[in-house]
Amino acid sequence: MLADFSGLVSDMGMGGCHRKGAIVRLCAKGGAGAENTVHGSAILAASLPSRQGANMNRYRHTLPALLMFVGMTAHANQDCYEMDIVLKAQLQALEEVAFPYAGDGVKNNRLNAEIKSFLKANANNDTWECAFPLASRKLNIFTSEDKKFRAYAWDDQQGGTMRYFGGLWQYRDDAGNTHIMDAHPEAEEPERWGNSGFVKALYTARLGEKGTAYWLIEVHPASSKITISTAIWLHIVNNKLEYAYLIDFDGRYGHEFRLDYDYFSIVENPVFYSKVPDFSYNDNRKEMRVPIVDYNDSRYSDGRMTDKEEIWRFNGQYFVPNE
Repeated sequence: MLADFSGLVSDMGMGGCHRKGAIVRLCAKGGAGAENTVHGSAILAASLPSRQGANMNRYRHTLPALLMFVGMTAHANQDCYEMDIVLKAQLQALEEVAFPYAGDGVKNNRLNAEIKSFLKANANNDTWECAFPLASRKLNIFTSEDKKFRAYAWDDQQGGTMRYFGGLWQYRDDAGNTHIMDAHPEAEEPERWGNSGFVKALYTARLGEKGTAYWLIEVHPASSKITISTAIWLHIVNNKLEYAYLIDFDGRYGHEFRLDYDYFSIVENPVFYSKVPDFSYNDNRKEMRVPIVDYNDSRYSDGRMTDKEEIWRFNGQYFVPNE
């Protein structure tokens, strides 16, 4: 018997999506107190070491002082190159205090907070053009086709075989103003468990009277064996970013698919050597493709990924299974 998707409704998200209320919007400067957060500039860029190792260790201790100094001498809105330099340095420093194996939790939490504060403080209409090529080696960035929604994610270096990710969502309101907020605001204890997954894809859907929606695909490595894949619909309504309840599960409306499965069911199956199954969306056909997991395979009791998939089509109001 193959997986039944009828139960995969909104209450199966990260930490549980138990309400349909609007996601709390943060102001462009990052919410309360963000006016005092630090910013990057060419001063910091000129101060950064060129190599890792011993130089990086030295930098790790000077990072707070450098950022504090820069914050007093620079404007909040930096150009793309300056931001890229700062983000790269922050992410490298974070990697060197990976907790619990190579560093300590205090430094780790501080660096994760600094990355969030920096991105929030510099969220503005200009940053939509920033690709951050240096930081993007460790900073996961996906931007919608209409450049009205962007997802940031990074490994918060607090996990072992289970990986946790910090995340931010940036979006534009109807007037074109840019806002940024914590990803998955319902996530419990984000400082400990993260508030995002590794972002694999972002699809833009133009759904007529339903407006434009965004399908965000994330992966959450739960162990060396178990993987969780999620596909979440979001949209901007009344100038706020909200979950979009566009999936009709037999009269119960949800915004998310969640698949738990044994990753070895992919690794050990030759059929997946050329292509790993994943969520996908075709906007011309208004069609979602959802992988099917078999939860009744005795060899893979945590779920066997199959090479089959379900097609869900938009009927003008909701996505429903194709019959």
